[in-house]
Amino acid sequence: MLLTDFDASRQAVINPDMLFSPVPDLPATVVSCFSHVTFERMLDMAADVRVLAELGDANAKYPIYRGLWQGTPLTFALAMVGAPSCVAMLEELHALGAKRFVVFGNCGVLNQQIRDCGIIIPTAAVRDEGTSFHYAPPSDEIPANPKYRGEKRAWTSPKAKCGRRTPSTAKPAGRWHCARHRGASAWIWSARR
Repeated sequence: MLLTDFDASRQAVINPDMLFSPVPDLPATVVSCFSHVTFERMLDMAADVRVLAELGDANAKYPIYRGLWQGTPLTFALAMVGAPSCVAMLEELHALGAKRFVVFGNCGVLNQQIRDCGIIIPTAAVRDEGTSFHYAPPSDEIPANPKYRGEKRAWTSPKAKCGRRTPSTAKPAGRWHCARHRGASAWIWSARR
């Protein structure tokens, strides 16, 4: 069964590198977010922005941009909404030559001590979707990689375990309480601006 059997092989029937080749001049670090409003602001704040490639699905095409942020070359990509689409896009970006990903978005908070519109550093995710079960063995939650979660940096932002809400109206109240009971302090919204 999908959620209990795990195949650790990294080779799929169709792998992104079978369909995509590295793009010359693609910066190795990708910055991505789910809000098109925030994404447009990011592009406006970056310098020397130009389209390097294009990814897409059955519904839309997504330009992949190269730009400079305070002199540092970065790849900018608007994240697709929904775990399967988002992960497919990240895998395709990796096949294009990306090595590091900074993905952010909006969330609601289950812990009223966390400031509204504040930055939250995820420490773990409550697994309440299906996509992550293709990448890691079954478990109720998955920890964030400590190498990247800022434990050795002087972050003043709160750290929190995050849950996920998809689609925007389908999460029964009991699932919210379950995630909160499992220690989630923030809930990631997948279909919000």
